[in-house]
Amino acid sequence: MGVGVGGSWHLRSLRYWKPFLIVLIEANNFEGAEALVEGGARADVCEWLREGVGGGANEELRASHRLHWRGHFFCPGKTPLHSPLLTPTKADGAHSEKLQLLKRLVAVAVESNTRCLQWPCAIPVRTCPLEERFFTERCTLSLACLVLDPRAVAELLTFRGAELSPEEGGRLIGVSLKASIDEGPVGLLTATDRNERERRCIKVLEALAEKGADLSAVIVVADKRETALCFACCMHMGALVDFLLRKGVSPKKKETSASDLIPLVIAIEHQNWSVAKTLLEWGADPNEVHGWGVSAVEAYLRHARSVESPQLRMEILEALAKAGADFEARLHYNDNTPLTFACRNELEIEIDFLLRQGLTWECEVVNCALVDCMKGGKWGVVKRLLKEGADPNCVHEVDGNIVSPVEAYLDSAEGESTEIRMELLHALGEAGANFEVPFYRHFGHGRATPLSVACEKGMLPEIDFFLRQGVSVHEWKNKDGNGLLFHCFKKRQWLSAKKLLEWGADPNEVSVSHVDPWKGGGRVLTLPLVEVMKYLRHYWVDCENFTNAVELLVEKGARCEMVEEKGEALRGGEGGRIPLSSVSALVLACSSCDATVVRLLVEKAGADPNAKGKTRDDPDETAILPLEAAMRGTDRTASQIFRLVTTLIQLGARLDLLETPEEDFGFWLNDAILGRDCPVNCHGPPLENLIRDLPASVINKKTVSRCTYEAISPLDAALAANYTEGVRALVDAGADVNSPVPTELCLERGMTKPLFSLCRTDGPLLFALATRQWKAAEILIRAGADTAYVRKQWDLVSLTAYVPALSGCPAPLLSLILQPLLRQIPCLNELAQLITCPESESQSLEGTRRAVSLLIDALRLPSCHGFLLEQMICHLPLSVLNGARDETTPIGAALSTNSQEGVKILVEAGANVTAPTRTGKSFTERRQRFVAEPAPPLLLALALRQWGVAKVLVRAGADTECVKRKGAQKPRPRFLEEAPRWVQSIVRGDFPW
Repeated sequence: MGVGVGGSWHLRSLRYWKPFLIVLIEANNFEGAEALVEGGARADVCEWLREGVGGGANEELRASHRLHWRGHFFCPGKTPLHSPLLTPTKADGAHSEKLQLLKRLVAVAVESNTRCLQWPCAIPVRTCPLEERFFTERCTLSLACLVLDPRAVAELLTFRGAELSPEEGGRLIGVSLKASIDEGPVGLLTATDRNERERRCIKVLEALAEKGADLSAVIVVADKRETALCFACCMHMGALVDFLLRKGVSPKKKETSASDLIPLVIAIEHQNWSVAKTLLEWGADPNEVHGWGVSAVEAYLRHARSVESPQLRMEILEALAKAGADFEARLHYNDNTPLTFACRNELEIEIDFLLRQGLTWECEVVNCALVDCMKGGKWGVVKRLLKEGADPNCVHEVDGNIVSPVEAYLDSAEGESTEIRMELLHALGEAGANFEVPFYRHFGHGRATPLSVACEKGMLPEIDFFLRQGVSVHEWKNKDGNGLLFHCFKKRQWLSAKKLLEWGADPNEVSVSHVDPWKGGGRVLTLPLVEVMKYLRHYWVDCENFTNAVELLVEKGARCEMVEEKGEALRGGEGGRIPLSSVSALVLACSSCDATVVRLLVEKAGADPNAKGKTRDDPDETAILPLEAAMRGTDRTASQIFRLVTTLIQLGARLDLLETPEEDFGFWLNDAILGRDCPVNCHGPPLENLIRDLPASVINKKTVSRCTYEAISPLDAALAANYTEGVRALVDAGADVNSPVPTELCLERGMTKPLFSLCRTDGPLLFALATRQWKAAEILIRAGADTAYVRKQWDLVSLTAYVPALSGCPAPLLSLILQPLLRQIPCLNELAQLITCPESESQSLEGTRRAVSLLIDALRLPSCHGFLLEQMICHLPLSVLNGARDETTPIGAALSTNSQEGVKILVEAGANVTAPTRTGKSFTERRQRFVAEPAPPLLLALALRQWGVAKVLVRAGADTECVKRKGAQKPRPRFLEEAPRWVQSIVRGDFPW
């Protein structure tokens, strides 16, 4: 009977027939299924396709379990015998019912004589959750092994008449072992716990063994040929290993087997230490060699470092020894012995154990191990080997190179702490190491020695140690005859060179330097100091160590010039006469802009500040002075160049030796004066003294510097920087004071907004006045600046546009500018002379009287009124402002001309507004009757109807009581009747001010 299946199982019109017996089993209705079997249901039926299958029942039957069917929604060829094994149960009772049903089905299948127990079914399986499912075809017994159901396996084997063949038994064992580590069929979880799967696998294997399966045979597990014991050792399945050993499986290699797999080696390789000890207890041979030539001893030594417990390591070693392991046999890896391998890998526990086993150090072996351990940084083993008698002077081939222990130490110990390194050096020394023997490798075209290698690497503790051991600093030479100190500088090992100098190296050792082939090639004689200076020119970043090296060289007596006698020995010889180097240490220092080193070289190393030299031995390069080298650098600030130049001048450098001073000074002098891009302000006496020493051609040269995009002169820069003393120094040096100033450019350098507009043809004087640089303007005028041009530009007749601009201009400066104009007005001219004369003369009694008289005359002349007179009033002392001539004060003189601005300036300058005065002006009889001179200035201003002047006087604190008294007279003066309201309020006494 078949049931058509569709609906949710339908895909791409796939429909198939499922026997009713299978439907009951999959529904866990085992009781109904057993009743159906008792009623005559057959076991030799299977699922088959509903469509696409033609012919009779036999053809349908053959098609239903065809070997190569594939499908995803049913198991092609699945019979009622397969269904119980593929149907999971949750309770033990249900599982027993399922087994009872399976037993009944097997009996029916045997009676059918159709061999349906061997019919395969396509089972979907996967090896891990991430892999795609695939199908494997299993018969009933194979499926029982796959699902690890030992009771089902036992029931199925019960009905077999014959023992399992070796092939079938091996195949079933492989299926069971594979199932112990995989999930099994899709949708049927055999066991979540791996230990549970291992336990069930053991029971399945036990059932198979009872039916004749060989548990020691070589089988295929996951496409890999191995034995069940090797598989268990690989998978850390200790219980399975115990079971197999109890079943008589030998832990040794089978002589008749073609497999080279050794269970003991596999267990150790997979760090399964408990299984390894178990195998040794059951008689495993530790001397058997694995397929790739590895023994158990070698496998353990290769993984010993991963064993954290020292106790466990000793237990494994003792178990190997108890089993008869040969600890003297050569290992497969690098032809080592166990002892040398342990030494090279710093396995001290294993070394102690092997020595206790009676192993002895072989001279050749221990020496090789010493070099290897030294090369690998195994310091603990190194010290032990030296104590055991290893030769510290032996040599050994490492990676194709002949290496000694000392050389291996220098290659490996660089990153270790100083304490460890000194311990190793002392151990080598106590063992008799020779620290003067050259190595086989080359260093600087010469045989390397321990000291030379330590210097090359900058290993200071080693250098100290070797020198204390008596190694000479003079013995090493390369093929050119150069010593160790020169090569330390060549390799830029400053600290190593310092050590050598402290231990007596010659700071003036003449050496041979090779010239760049692109610059003509050849060889020249040079000095260590020159070699150090070459480094600074190209590698200025290491400046601190460099300066220390130079200081130490000079302190030890290094000179900049070579002594001819010292170089004579090297000048001849092979290759002909060697010329002296034309490189100058001082020129190099100036090119590098290091003022400290320059001073050091000149004062203590004998450098000549006026001697020409080169920066490299290039025939195309021209020798230059140190001053030229200092000023021609483009990678430095103006303040650095200034400091260097002043240092050279202080040390005796001569400016008159410069061939093109305009080019040398031009580009940086303006920057130094402007103070732009200079971390240090250069303004001060040193810069001013330098400027005064420069020729006029430099002072008047207009150049484009890094701070400007248009050519300017140093005087332009000084005015732009508001540097008055710089202007004075430039004028003293002969600067052209009438040369046009690029005013727009200078004003962009940070100056404030000018007081009046300027054009590009204006001179320095006009620029100074526009930017309120009064002192600089005075210096320029006294140096011959053209004041006529200034007067012409200002239109001095009216002075209308420039009165606000010159409000703060000092009177002496104005007098200097306006002297030709003042000569046309005698009183103003004489007054200006009194103002600019020395203070003692202007403040004398006679000078004061004369100044008062001149001021009164100027105030009475309307032609003198204006900006000039107002500026002079601002600079007059109070003794002049409050003086009088014939009872007429300066305020009275201003009243005579109705000069409100004059009164205002006098009041602001401090003139007395209450002192009686005359005006010198005729009054009518009526006015004279009310105002008799001398009178207070306020009353005179009102009488003359000068209301604005009166208001200025009132605001300045003039006495108003006199006005009140005049207002109380009868009759009241007419000028009071005509006065503004504020004057009337004064008379009434309610004036608010």
